[in-house]
Formats: sequence, C-alpha cells, structure tokens
Amino acid sequence: MFFRRTEMRVFIREEHSGMIYKADLHIHSSFSFDSRSRPEAIVRTAAAKGLNVIAVTDHGTIAGGLACRRYAEANPKLGVQVVVGSEITTPSGDIHGLFLTEEINSKDPEEVIACIRSQGGLSVYVHPYREGEPDERLIELVDAIEIYNGRSSARENLMAQNLVLRLNKVGLAGSDAHKPGEIGKAYTVFTTDESDSSLFSQRLLSGEIRPVINE
Repeated sequence: MFFRRTEMRVFIREEHSGMIYKADLHIHSSFSFDSRSRPEAIVRTAAAKGLNVIAVTDHGTIAGGLACRRYAEANPKLGVQVVVGSEITTPSGDIHGLFLTEEINSKDPEEVIACIRSQGGLSVYVHPYREGEPDERLIELVDAIEIYNGRSSARENLMAQNLVLRLNKVGLAGSDAHKPGEIGKAYTVFTTDESDSSLFSQRLLSGEIRPVINE
C-alpha cells in the first residue's frame, strides 16, 4: 500500500491529531442493479483491506447501506463503520447522499441536495466528468466533489481534481466498487478530533483530507 502522487494532487484542509479513518466512500451492493456484492462480503472485504469506514451508495436506494450497517453492527470485531448512502441520478449528474435515513425519490438536483441536507447528510457530486462537462451551478451547491473514482479514467479524475482546486471545494475519493475485489482501490484518509467514533459525519469535511490510490 502506498500513496501515489504522480497523478493525485494533495488536498490538506487543516492539520489535526486524533482518530484516523480510512474510508472508501463509494461502494455498490447487490441492492444496485449492476452489482452482485452481498452486504456481508462488502463488510468483511473492507475489514480485510484495513478500511474502518465504508459508504454504501446504491443506485436510488439506501437499502444496501442499511443491510451492510446491520451486518457490521452484528460483527463489531470487524471494526467497520457503515455510512448509509445513495447515488441519485439527476439530469445534471449523479449526486451521492451520505448519512441518509430516508429514501430520496426526487430527480431534481436542487431538490435532491435539499433532501440530503434535511436528513443531516452530506451531498457529493460523483465522477463529475464521466458524462461530459459538469454543471458548475450544481457544483456550488454540493458539499464535496469526488476527485478520484476507481472506475473513471485518469483524465476524468485529473479534471475533477483541477475543478476542486479552482473552486476551493472539498475533494473525496472512492473505489466505485461493484464487486468485492474492487473495494479499497481508492479511498479517503481523514482525521478528526471526535473521540466518539460513531459520530463523524460533519467532521468528514474538517481536519486533514487525503485521497489515496491503492494499487
């Protein structure tokens, strides 16, 4: 495992000492139409790869995230916390809601972001260049942008990194895993001062944030 810096820019928000999280913030389970990864396999694979946080972000549903969280909570020795999320397709691009408690049924991007925030969640514009040029008006509204996606091209990821630098947004990384072997291909390292490791949703956007490519 190593940090590859040849393609990645380094995004440091502020130096902190405290709890260190290794978080793959973009994983799909069998509750997505294009994945067969069972919840138990996702959690166990994440633990085996040294991840202590995963976000399960199935297409249009939080069901996979809830199932993974139940399994992780029933197996605390694995040491994996599950962020319940969903990937919502909108005409302006795909948006992740993280730390969700309810399904989001709207496809309107502004309504989607409002629904995420009403649940106390975080909004992330994922793989912003996969379908062409991103909607910069929407980018201004989201909490963070995915700057490294394990399934995007090097060019798409580099463009996303440049976008974050230009607009001074938070940059996050995730594998976009659709099968267990892809989990941890990319992840985000972040540090918080929060001593209660079950409470870190807003802390994710503070402290040191470092996207990592794991090859």
